[in-house]
Amino acid sequence: MVLSRLFRAGAAEGRPSRGASRARTGAGPLAILALAATLIAPLAPWTTPALASSCAEVTAVTRADTLPRLPAAGGFRVLAIGSSSTFGTGASAPSLTYPARLEALLRARIAREDVVVVNAGIPGETADATLDRFARLLAQERFDLAIWQVGTNDALRGVAPDEFAARLERGVALARDGRVPLLVVDPQYFPGIPDRVAYERTVRLVGDLAEARGVAVLRRYDVMRAWADRSEAHLASMLSGDRFHMGDAGYACLADLIADALVGADGRTAFAE
Repeated sequence: MVLSRLFRAGAAEGRPSRGASRARTGAGPLAILALAATLIAPLAPWTTPALASSCAEVTAVTRADTLPRLPAAGGFRVLAIGSSSTFGTGASAPSLTYPARLEALLRARIAREDVVVVNAGIPGETADATLDRFARLLAQERFDLAIWQVGTNDALRGVAPDEFAARLERGVALARDGRVPLLVVDPQYFPGIPDRVAYERTVRLVGDLAEARGVAVLRRYDVMRAWADRSEAHLASMLSGDRFHMGDAGYACLADLIADALVGADGRTAFAE
């Protein structure tokens, strides 16, 4: 009952703030290169190994070859961390969030009960706050995969691109230092994006930096934009009533995309030899 009450009370993901901080922090050379690329390059398909899915009309996951195979025994623990899209704001029940659905999908596909997906989403959180929790969780527990949903709140709150790039670099380094494979989920598409140019710059920055570091990316923005291109009604069917967060169908697709990248529908790992 406590979980359900907390779920219903989840705050919406951050909206633009007049007082948004634009303080800049030092970024490493790779972050600077990634930032430069985002300023001159249009959104374009990645050229590295990728996977599509039945609920996505575009390539959904890039560098899926970097994701782990599920072991034959010994359990498999996933950390899902991020903001309201991870927490599940917009879903009609906790069991219909993407982490809960992913856990159920993986268990069903490999016919095992020792798959655990930990939902560490906090609504409204930006990358800097998430990173502090990410570091603590990786130090405290063992995970076989981390899924980091990031960027929407930073973009909407006007976080400076070089500062955001530095945050991304830190997250990638935390996962690498902890020897935990990482899947990054980029910002969502929604009809009311206030500044499309700036927002898409953040989307590109996520993809470019992850590409440079050899990290898998779930291209959520492109997937959702394709839903909108298909029809306004189709996009609406995937969103919650606020036309911002995903709804049950959108979260189901998100879980399916990740499950497809880890395990095929027939229960075999996507890149088994």
